[in-house]
Amino acid sequence: MKVSESYFIDSEKIFEMMENSRNTINKFAFPMLLVLLICGYVILLNISPINADYGYYVGGAKAIAHGLVPYRDINLGYSPFVFYLLSIPYVILLIPMYVSLFFYLANGYLIWKILQCFEIKQVIRQFALILYIVYNISVESIFLGLEPFASFWGMLGTYVLLKNKKYSYWLTGICLTMAFLSKQYALLYAPIYATMIFLLKPELKIEKRLILILKIAFYSFSLVLLVHLFFVGLTGSW
Repeated sequence: MKVSESYFIDSEKIFEMMENSRNTINKFAFPMLLVLLICGYVILLNISPINADYGYYVGGAKAIAHGLVPYRDINLGYSPFVFYLLSIPYVILLIPMYVSLFFYLANGYLIWKILQCFEIKQVIRQFALILYIVYNISVESIFLGLEPFASFWGMLGTYVLLKNKKYSYWLTGICLTMAFLSKQYALLYAPIYATMIFLLKPELKIEKRLILILKIAFYSFSLVLLVHLFFVGLTGSW
């Protein structure tokens, strides 16, 4: 009987130690590692080689900052939305890479919130966030491109849709538009949103789920059309 009681006491102590260790990691180790990784990424912005596409994006941003109009004065192979964002630092004398850095960090936050919506354990969310930052450091490094901007709007639309509020559908439509205007490949978020509605709304009839999908498509298409008409008026060309 004494042996049995001793065994249970030892087990309780072990579990208590494990719980304390887990709490310590959550409170101190993870935030410290996160800060170190982000600081390391910021340092890489200043010492890493420039990506091959850097000149293309920076050249377009500089031209817009100097008052040139896309499609009329300069040729762009993509939507000018991100180029306008990247032109802001040149107006206020900052480095455009830090605009990209902000969106990378915002994407990490959205990954955390999306996993939280699925009630994923905190330790797994922490691990996913660390992997995301390590991926950007090891693969993307100082990469300046359209992807972080498109991913931000696409994941923001995903998060808004998961929250399932009254405003979710028109706001998701806006996010889909912004993702598409950041990079055309981001239109692939559309079937993702449609699949989410079908899987996460089993209580609704198929007709109602289709109506929700069409709502998102309508809001998104309307905004894209407005942006297109704006540039038609600005440039005088279709």
